[in-house]
Amino acid sequence: MRIAICLLSFFFLVSAAYGQTESWQQLKKQSEELRDSDPVYALFKLQKAWDLLANSSPELASKELRKDVEITYGRLEPKAEENCHKLTEERFQAHMNNSRNLDQWQSWKISKKNNAFYLTAPESALDERSGCASGLISAEESAAKDPQKRKELDAYYARESARLKEKVALLPVVISSSNSKYQDLLALSGDLEDGKDKAVTFDINAFVPKQFRRINWP
Repeated sequence: MRIAICLLSFFFLVSAAYGQTESWQQLKKQSEELRDSDPVYALFKLQKAWDLLANSSPELASKELRKDVEITYGRLEPKAEENCHKLTEERFQAHMNNSRNLDQWQSWKISKKNNAFYLTAPESALDERSGCASGLISAEESAAKDPQKRKELDAYYARESARLKEKVALLPVVISSSNSKYQDLLALSGDLEDGKDKAVTFDINAFVPKQFRRINWP
């Protein structure tokens, strides 16, 4: 009887270990399939795989995933692949453990309604000029004394206003249940009830259009 119990326990342990291994391998495979069409989403998959493996062994995570991370960054920017490759092991692990840009999304909100998620942000969070008040004050002072600089600054304002309007027109970002990203967003949103909203507390880089993306470069 004891032997049977031991064998059964061993079977479950092996099955659990295999399930976890299969899980990160599946995420890695998904990232490979997404690498050319959506490298940001591919990085999201690799981050999930990293989290699974690094919990038990950061060294194993690096061995199994680092090359994929480097290549995927290269799809976004060739120089980024080179920079990632040059990182020391310690710095690479630190990058993977701190690459979620959580503080950059705190002004965004996520809501759920009719089997779809909605991602929104206040207009001020989309205006790239915000946070640069001192620079704009200085530019205004210079423009007041120079007609050419006044013209250049007005042109800058016009371009930025047009870009802001384009961004606002893309909101809210809707991820419906038919979208392949829905299940990932469902897992990240936790116990969000239908008809409710809450502040975003996770990295939504993989779920927003490129106009909003904030790549954490190596």
